[in-house]
Amino acid sequence: MNVLPSMPGAVLAFLVATGWHTALDANGDPRRADSASTLPPITAIAIDEKNGWAIAGSQAGLVVRTWPDLNQIRMLPTHLENIHDMALSPDGTLLLVAGGDPAISGAAELFHWPSGELWKRLEPQADLVMAVAWRDDSKLFALASADNVVKTFTRAAAECVDVIQGHSRSVLAAAFLPGEQGIVTAGVDETVRLWDCSLVPSATAGPRKTFTNHTRQVVGLAVRPAHQDATPVIASIGEDSTVRLWQPTVGRMLRFARVDSVPLAVCWIDQGKSLAVACRDGKVRMVHPDTVKVTHVRDALTGPAYSLAADASGALLVGGVGGELMRLPCL
Repeated sequence: MNVLPSMPGAVLAFLVATGWHTALDANGDPRRADSASTLPPITAIAIDEKNGWAIAGSQAGLVVRTWPDLNQIRMLPTHLENIHDMALSPDGTLLLVAGGDPAISGAAELFHWPSGELWKRLEPQADLVMAVAWRDDSKLFALASADNVVKTFTRAAAECVDVIQGHSRSVLAAAFLPGEQGIVTAGVDETVRLWDCSLVPSATAGPRKTFTNHTRQVVGLAVRPAHQDATPVIASIGEDSTVRLWQPTVGRMLRFARVDSVPLAVCWIDQGKSLAVACRDGKVRMVHPDTVKVTHVRDALTGPAYSLAADASGALLVGGVGGELMRLPCL
């Protein structure tokens, strides 16, 4: 195990004692990274398919594993006590990880990738950073926070260029539309909102569109791959147990699906032909975006599935309680 020296000793001892390891299935194929139930839940994951790595974040730190076999290879140094989200920049050169201290500060760390060297640490928010997002040209990233604010930053210098205010409660999700078409945010106030944003410093006056169809807090957003539609389509998931599809620039909801367990994470797979939704019951449900029918239900974890990512083939990485991490091969 390659542990970097700045990793706190208590965390290292905890990980060694609990035996975070990889198990083999009946065919000898490594599929799951199991761990003792006392490990904290995995709340953020990312897949670096180019280099064959997967990164998992929790209160125990940042762990880099091989992909797809999930063998642990090293840990990244981090000062984040609570990790809530992470994302690789579209150009693959930076890893953005965020979290912070509840009701005290929201923080983010930027690592050069794939070296894993810490480049910048930011503490721009007054509460936990709940979600991060990159624009598809890698020139902008966003931090969505429990202080009801979303801030956007330049990739070049990590400087804040926009402050987005309008949500009345915590912002739990953010996603850039393709190109320069704006950013979509959502959160505890049950709304999904579309905003303008740019590389020019500003303070956004108000949302271009506001959608109020969800009846409980909205916990996740995912943008359909741009080449699928002339008009951008996003998926939102909420504690009302629905998956909703929108055309935010047009200003309409297209359709919605109701699922049997509260969805906690969402991503598009198969070049936008299907949606994968990780749920509170530990299952991953596949939803067809045109018929909004649940086409498959896949067993993943023994407890809530908090985090979800997909590679280009449609294979899924699911993270949840007790440090549980599972790879689901593509259908």
